[in-house]
Amino acid sequence: MTAIWTTPRTWVTGEVITAAQLHTHVRDNFDYCRQRLDAARPLVSAVSAAVHNSASTTFVDIDPGTYVLSITTGGAPLLIGLAGQWRANTSGVDCCIDVELNGTRIGHAGFGLAYMQQPGAGLTQQISFALVRTAAAGTHSLRLQWRVSSGTLTFNPIGGSQFYALELR
Repeated sequence: MTAIWTTPRTWVTGEVITAAQLHTHVRDNFDYCRQRLDAARPLVSAVSAAVHNSASTTFVDIDPGTYVLSITTGGAPLLIGLAGQWRANTSGVDCCIDVELNGTRIGHAGFGLAYMQQPGAGLTQQISFALVRTAAAGTHSLRLQWRVSSGTLTFNPIGGSQFYALELR
């Protein structure tokens, strides 16, 4: 039986409580909460060890075959994250990564969600971020994008990465 939520009753001092009232307002509400906690949460993830390179000075998809996610949610907030490595072949250039959610980039207009100014030519740096975004119930598309101010930017130069979205409840 699927439990339903009932707005808890306001009890009155001296009131005689029936078993049916306790079942409705206590047991059934606990069952409802337990079912929500036990239910699988929508989670999508892209894991890759592929190396990607780009010299684009405008935000473009890193890899539309890998880093594009689709998640169907019930309206709870989304936890969106990335972990990986990147490097630029030129010192002092701007390296930027962003996420496009339903066709709109969600980070800073120029620098995205993650920004690094390359400290040394060819120096590999770790990159990670996690953020929470509100999202209405429905299907959502997420695309991992990047840009570099000059030179060539490399993603995953020494290992793997994970790009993910999880609905929080």
